[in-house]
Amino acid sequence: MRGFLKRDFYLLLPTLKIYGAIFAIMLVVSFFTDLGMSFFSVYVCILSMSGILGLFSYDEANQWQAYAAAAPGGRRGQVEARYALAMLLCAGMILLLLLSYLASRSDGEIMGMPFLYGGLGLLYAAIALPLCYRFGVHKGRMFIMTIVVISAVMGMAGSFAAEMSSTGGGDKFPIWLGVAALAVGILAILISKSITIRIMERKEL
Repeated sequence: MRGFLKRDFYLLLPTLKIYGAIFAIMLVVSFFTDLGMSFFSVYVCILSMSGILGLFSYDEANQWQAYAAAAPGGRRGQVEARYALAMLLCAGMILLLLLSYLASRSDGEIMGMPFLYGGLGLLYAAIALPLCYRFGVHKGRMFIMTIVVISAVMGMAGSFAAEMSSTGGGDKFPIWLGVAALAVGILAILISKSITIRIMERKEL
Protein backbone atom coordinates (compact mmCIF):
# COMPACT_ATOMS: atom_id res chain seq x y z
CA MET A 1 0.00 0.00 0.00
CA ARG A 2 2.87 2.39 0.75
CA GLY A 3 4.06 2.38 -2.85
CA PHE A 4 0.58 3.20 -4.16
CA LEU A 5 0.18 5.93 -1.53
CA LYS A 6 3.50 7.54 -2.43
CA ARG A 7 2.64 7.41 -6.11
CA ASP A 8 -0.74 9.09 -5.51
CA PHE A 9 0.81 11.75 -3.28
CA TYR A 10 3.50 12.67 -5.82
CA LEU A 11 0.90 12.91 -8.59
CA LEU A 12 -1.32 15.06 -6.39
CA LEU A 13 1.47 17.35 -5.16
CA PRO A 14 1.39 19.84 -8.10
CA THR A 15 -2.38 20.14 -7.69
CA LEU A 16 -2.00 20.74 -3.95
CA LYS A 17 0.45 23.56 -4.64
CA ILE A 18 -2.05 25.23 -6.98
CA TYR A 19 -4.85 24.75 -4.47
CA GLY A 20 -2.62 26.22 -1.76
CA ALA A 21 -2.29 29.43 -3.75
CA ILE A 22 -6.05 29.49 -4.38
CA PHE A 23 -6.75 28.91 -0.68
CA ALA A 24 -4.45 31.78 0.29
CA ILE A 25 -6.28 34.16 -2.05
CA MET A 26 -9.71 32.97 -0.88
CA LEU A 27 -8.69 33.29 2.76
CA VAL A 28 -7.67 36.92 2.25
CA VAL A 29 -10.94 37.57 0.41
CA SER A 30 -12.90 35.96 3.28
CA PHE A 31 -11.14 38.12 5.86
CA PHE A 32 -11.84 41.42 4.08
CA THR A 33 -15.26 40.90 2.50
CA ASP A 34 -18.76 39.90 3.59
CA LEU A 35 -18.34 36.37 2.24
CA GLY A 36 -17.01 35.16 5.58
CA MET A 37 -15.25 31.96 6.55
CA SER A 38 -18.09 29.71 5.37
CA PHE A 39 -17.25 30.69 1.77
CA PHE A 40 -13.61 29.73 2.30
CA SER A 41 -14.50 26.51 4.14
CA VAL A 42 -16.87 25.17 1.48
CA TYR A 43 -14.31 25.61 -1.27
CA VAL A 44 -11.48 24.12 0.78
CA CYS A 45 -13.68 21.08 1.38
CA ILE A 46 -14.73 20.66 -2.25
CA LEU A 47 -11.30 21.30 -3.79
CA SER A 48 -9.50 19.07 -1.29
CA MET A 49 -11.66 16.07 -2.09
CA SER A 50 -11.97 16.85 -5.81
CA GLY A 51 -8.20 16.72 -6.19
CA ILE A 52 -8.24 13.05 -5.39
CA LEU A 53 -10.67 12.33 -8.22
CA GLY A 54 -8.14 13.58 -10.76
CA LEU A 55 -5.94 10.61 -9.87
CA PHE A 56 -8.36 8.33 -11.71
CA SER A 57 -7.49 10.07 -14.98
CA TYR A 58 -3.85 9.09 -14.39
CA ASP A 59 -4.98 5.54 -13.60
CA GLU A 60 -6.83 5.22 -16.89
CA ALA A 61 -4.16 6.94 -18.99
CA ASN A 62 -1.35 4.76 -17.59
CA GLN A 63 -3.33 1.51 -17.20
CA TRP A 64 -2.52 1.64 -13.51
CA GLN A 65 -5.32 -0.72 -12.51
CA ALA A 66 -3.89 -3.37 -14.82
CA TYR A 67 -0.55 -2.98 -13.07
CA ALA A 68 -2.25 -3.22 -9.69
CA ALA A 69 -4.01 -6.42 -10.78
CA ALA A 70 -0.64 -7.97 -11.68
CA ALA A 71 0.92 -7.15 -8.31
CA PRO A 72 0.22 -9.42 -5.29
CA GLY A 73 -2.69 -7.83 -3.43
CA GLY A 74 -2.34 -4.88 -5.78
CA ARG A 75 -5.99 -4.03 -6.30
CA ARG A 76 -6.69 -3.99 -2.58
CA GLY A 77 -3.50 -2.06 -1.89
CA GLN A 78 -4.42 0.56 -4.47
CA VAL A 79 -7.88 1.02 -2.97
CA GLU A 80 -6.54 1.24 0.59
CA ALA A 81 -3.94 3.80 -0.49
CA ARG A 82 -6.55 5.96 -2.22
CA TYR A 83 -8.77 5.92 0.87
CA ALA A 84 -5.81 6.59 3.17
CA LEU A 85 -4.96 9.61 1.04
CA ALA A 86 -8.55 10.85 1.28
CA MET A 87 -8.40 10.64 5.07
CA LEU A 88 -5.00 12.38 5.18
CA LEU A 89 -6.37 15.18 3.01
CA CYS A 90 -9.36 15.46 5.32
CA ALA A 91 -7.08 15.71 8.36
CA GLY A 92 -5.03 18.41 6.62
CA MET A 93 -8.20 20.26 5.69
CA ILE A 94 -9.45 20.21 9.29
CA LEU A 95 -6.10 21.52 10.54
CA LEU A 96 -6.07 24.29 7.92
CA LEU A 97 -9.61 25.34 8.79
CA LEU A 98 -8.91 25.25 12.53
CA LEU A 99 -5.92 27.54 12.08
CA SER A 100 -7.93 29.82 9.79
CA TYR A 101 -10.82 30.06 12.23
CA LEU A 102 -8.46 30.74 15.11
CA ALA A 103 -6.80 33.50 13.10
CA SER A 104 -10.09 35.11 12.08
CA ARG A 105 -12.10 34.57 15.29
CA SER A 106 -9.93 35.09 18.33
CA ASP A 107 -12.87 34.48 20.67
CA GLY A 108 -13.10 30.86 19.51
CA GLU A 109 -16.50 31.31 17.89
CA ILE A 110 -18.05 28.37 15.94
CA MET A 111 -14.98 26.17 16.33
CA GLY A 112 -17.02 23.07 15.53
CA MET A 113 -17.22 24.12 11.88
CA PRO A 114 -13.87 22.63 10.73
CA PHE A 115 -14.97 19.21 12.01
CA LEU A 116 -18.30 19.58 10.22
CA TYR A 117 -16.55 20.27 6.93
CA GLY A 118 -14.16 17.39 7.59
CA GLY A 119 -17.15 15.06 7.91
CA LEU A 120 -18.71 16.46 4.73
CA GLY A 121 -15.42 15.98 2.88
CA LEU A 122 -15.24 12.35 3.91
CA LEU A 123 -18.86 11.84 2.88
CA TYR A 124 -18.00 13.36 -0.51
CA ALA A 125 -15.13 10.90 -0.94
CA ALA A 126 -17.19 7.98 0.38
CA ILE A 127 -19.73 8.45 -2.41
CA ALA A 128 -17.38 9.48 -5.22
CA LEU A 129 -14.64 6.85 -4.89
CA PRO A 130 -16.80 3.72 -5.41
CA LEU A 131 -18.39 5.39 -8.43
CA CYS A 132 -14.99 6.08 -9.96
CA TYR A 133 -13.81 2.52 -9.40
CA ARG A 134 -17.07 1.05 -10.69
CA PHE A 135 -17.77 3.19 -13.76
CA GLY A 136 -14.48 4.94 -14.53
CA VAL A 137 -13.87 8.65 -14.51
CA HIS A 138 -15.01 9.20 -18.13
CA LYS A 139 -18.39 7.43 -17.95
CA GLY A 140 -19.66 10.64 -16.76
CA ARG A 141 -23.23 11.70 -16.60
CA MET A 142 -24.43 9.89 -13.52
CA PHE A 143 -21.08 10.41 -11.80
CA ILE A 144 -20.96 14.13 -12.62
CA MET A 145 -24.54 14.67 -11.51
CA THR A 146 -23.80 12.90 -8.24
CA ILE A 147 -20.78 15.13 -7.57
CA VAL A 148 -22.82 18.24 -8.40
CA VAL A 149 -25.55 17.17 -5.98
CA ILE A 150 -22.97 16.43 -3.25
CA SER A 151 -21.34 19.81 -3.77
CA ALA A 152 -24.72 21.56 -3.58
CA VAL A 153 -25.60 19.72 -0.36
CA MET A 154 -22.24 20.64 1.13
CA GLY A 155 -22.77 24.30 0.27
CA MET A 156 -26.28 24.28 1.75
CA ALA A 157 -25.03 22.54 4.90
CA GLY A 158 -22.23 25.08 5.29
CA SER A 159 -24.62 28.00 4.87
CA PHE A 160 -27.08 26.48 7.33
CA ALA A 161 -24.33 25.88 9.87
CA ALA A 162 -23.07 29.44 9.49
CA GLU A 163 -26.61 30.75 10.01
CA MET A 164 -26.98 28.63 13.14
CA SER A 165 -23.71 29.96 14.50
CA SER A 166 -24.79 33.57 14.09
CA THR A 167 -28.19 33.05 15.76
CA GLY A 168 -28.58 34.22 19.32
CA GLY A 169 -25.90 36.87 19.45
CA GLY A 170 -22.91 34.98 18.13
CA ASP A 171 -23.20 31.68 20.00
CA LYS A 172 -20.61 29.07 19.21
CA PHE A 173 -21.34 26.34 16.72
CA PRO A 174 -21.34 23.26 18.98
CA ILE A 175 -18.08 21.37 18.79
CA TRP A 176 -19.90 18.15 19.66
CA LEU A 177 -22.08 18.57 16.56
CA GLY A 178 -19.03 19.04 14.34
CA VAL A 179 -17.34 16.00 15.89
CA ALA A 180 -20.54 13.98 15.36
CA ALA A 181 -20.52 14.96 11.66
CA LEU A 182 -16.88 13.92 11.44
CA ALA A 183 -17.72 10.57 13.04
CA VAL A 184 -20.46 10.02 10.45
CA GLY A 185 -17.96 10.83 7.71
CA ILE A 186 -15.43 8.35 9.11
CA LEU A 187 -18.10 5.64 9.30
CA ALA A 188 -19.16 6.41 5.72
CA ILE A 189 -15.58 6.19 4.43
CA LEU A 190 -15.04 2.83 6.14
CA ILE A 191 -18.23 1.41 4.64
CA SER A 192 -17.31 2.89 1.27
CA LYS A 193 -13.88 1.26 1.37
CA SER A 194 -15.36 -2.18 1.96
CA ILE A 195 -17.78 -1.64 -0.94
CA THR A 196 -14.95 -0.53 -3.24
CA ILE A 197 -12.79 -3.51 -2.30
CA ARG A 198 -15.67 -5.82 -3.24
CA ILE A 199 -16.04 -3.97 -6.55
CA MET A 200 -12.36 -4.52 -7.33
CA GLU A 201 -12.48 -8.16 -6.23
CA ARG A 202 -15.31 -8.80 -8.67
CA LYS A 203 -13.16 -7.39 -11.47
CA GLU A 204 -10.65 -10.14 -10.81
CA LEU A 205 -13.23 -12.88 -11.39
